[in-house]
Amino acid sequence: MAPYIKKEMDHETRTAVRFTTRSEGIGDVKAKGVYTFYGKPGDKHRLFFTVGFSLPTGSIDRRDALANQAQGQQKLPYPMQLGSGTVDFLPGLTYLGETENWAWGAEWMGTVRLGRNAEGYSLGNQYGFSAWGSWKWNDSVAPFIKMRSKIWENIDGSDPELNPATVPTADPNLRGGEQIDLQLGIDIFGFEGHRVAIDAGAPIYQSLDGPQLETDFMFSVGWTYTW
Repeated sequence: MAPYIKKEMDHETRTAVRFTTRSEGIGDVKAKGVYTFYGKPGDKHRLFFTVGFSLPTGSIDRRDALANQAQGQQKLPYPMQLGSGTVDFLPGLTYLGETENWAWGAEWMGTVRLGRNAEGYSLGNQYGFSAWGSWKWNDSVAPFIKMRSKIWENIDGSDPELNPATVPTADPNLRGGEQIDLQLGIDIFGFEGHRVAIDAGAPIYQSLDGPQLETDFMFSVGWTYTW
């Protein structure tokens, strides 16, 4: 997976000066492999082990003009950068269950940072657990419900160019948090290997270590082709 990322963040200073920062480009490239160690397609229960790595192809030194544009372009805080700057280990464990009309599952996934990047820090490790269930309404449509929780840790180390006193997003000790989301969606499939998934949801619990951008809602559309 090679993502292309575009970010914008609106700011307002204590003196009511408003400005927007932007960054755009290739993010960190990820590669994963999945190994089935229990069950096979068509079985009621299956277990999968996932192992992957994220490569530091996303920039961690993006710059833009801030409130005082006379100072020129300055380095953007951690959330506005495009990558982690480190090689990251991506382990996972997935359980799938299914009958003729029902399917359910659970998954644990992690992101473990391997060392610090060239700017002297590493983003916090992340851990997530999700569980879901779906019902086959007919041969083409299956509604589903999903609960997802995630924990992300504070940044280890710091970028010497960022001053935590200027903005909370530059403070490495205010980047952690935990969150639980509830999502509802629908799978549309049966078209010669094509599947479209549409879902929407919102957090039912959020706890942030400091001033951060909270999540209000989420919406996604995905297309999968299997051959």
